[in-house]
Amino acid sequence: MENTKKIIVSLLLLCLINSCAKKEQRKVADQIYKDALGNLYLKVKNKPLLHPSKDISDVDDSIYLMKVYDKVLKKDIPLKDVINVASFKKVNNDGNYFEDKKHTYVYVNTPNPNQFYCIDNEKTSFLGQEKDYMKKNDSLYHKGILVDSIDISKLTLLHLKSSNSQHKTEILTDSTNLFYDGSLLDLERLNYIDLNKETKDSLISLFFNKN
Repeated sequence: MENTKKIIVSLLLLCLINSCAKKEQRKVADQIYKDALGNLYLKVKNKPLLHPSKDISDVDDSIYLMKVYDKVLKKDIPLKDVINVASFKKVNNDGNYFEDKKHTYVYVNTPNPNQFYCIDNEKTSFLGQEKDYMKKNDSLYHKGILVDSIDISKLTLLHLKSSNSQHKTEILTDSTNLFYDGSLLDLERLNYIDLNKETKDSLISLFFNKN
């Protein structure tokens, strides 16, 4: 009984120490925070997939991640054991990609078996004005999600003018299909994209009126 009390007291003290340490977090790199115990945390946007009727006013707009899944070692690793703080930086504005001198870190906003993971940054590159596309070996990702059915050996990124402004819309093509926001673009969806009529007619002629 006495041993049980000691264990409970020890656990309570440990929780108290960890709680105090987290309250003393300080920013040490892009979205990276460090607590008094030397633990590192990545602050990312919290985008819970809730039904539109649900009240999200009490949902935290940010979460702190303490571990990252290493796809080579196939296990979760504390950030303090893998991140190089001096070279760590955010790659795209939406906070899906980060990198340091050795690794690329990927945070996926949608449900995923490995929502935050890291890979060797060798042969990794980022495409587009917003750098939302990541190319790794023979695969292409949009905000961390694999783009299916695309031949990246023939990849071309098009910067197309919108109808009423100087803003440019990014559309990918592999010479056979069009891709927008990481998904295969069909004719119905193309009609809703803000492009000037001449550009849209050209795309329809090249990719949808082939017969």
